[in-house]
Amino acid sequence: MLEAKAYRLSLDNHCPLHGQILALLISTLVLPKSKAEQATNADILNEYTDTFDLLAHLPPEQLHAVAGLLDGAAEIHLSPSALDKAVHEVVGSRKRLQYYLQRCEWLIRHGGSNRMILLLCPVLCADDVRQMRQRLCIPVNKGRLPALPLETQLSVAADWKAMADEPDTFLRYQRLSELYPDYTLGQLYSTVAAIEGGCP
Repeated sequence: MLEAKAYRLSLDNHCPLHGQILALLISTLVLPKSKAEQATNADILNEYTDTFDLLAHLPPEQLHAVAGLLDGAAEIHLSPSALDKAVHEVVGSRKRLQYYLQRCEWLIRHGGSNRMILLLCPVLCADDVRQMRQRLCIPVNKGRLPALPLETQLSVAADWKAMADEPDTFLRYQRLSELYPDYTLGQLYSTVAAIEGGCP
């Protein structure tokens, strides 16, 4: 059932939706949402059986001609709350994607590995990272990264544990990068993974 408050759109014969609505009408894509709607649809189908049968077998050009004669006969009821939810969901998803793409760019510029990037940017996929690398002209670093000196590893471990209260792991790595500018994020990530018993 549509909510009581609905935005109404009247379609004239210049609107391409006319043809689309007809196409949906004769398909099984539009299903009634309630028993009352089912009963109403059944009554209409019984009364206009021949019409719907003809519609189902019309070629595209004739279906388009029928749509052109329905000036003002088609109307859409649009739920404003559903529209509001859909718009904000799409906009929110886009903002979230841009947010993580910015983080991805920073990680790539500072020597982060693809594994690290995908871990810290959960909405991105491997193809997103590949495209970002292509745009920045920074390929994946191949080969084993040189390990940090033991003294530096111990220092990194101490600093990493000191930042344990920071819930955003990305920000912890940003801070670590500032503290150890002579090393790449890939090296720092490997060191942290070893500290925490993980696999880089």
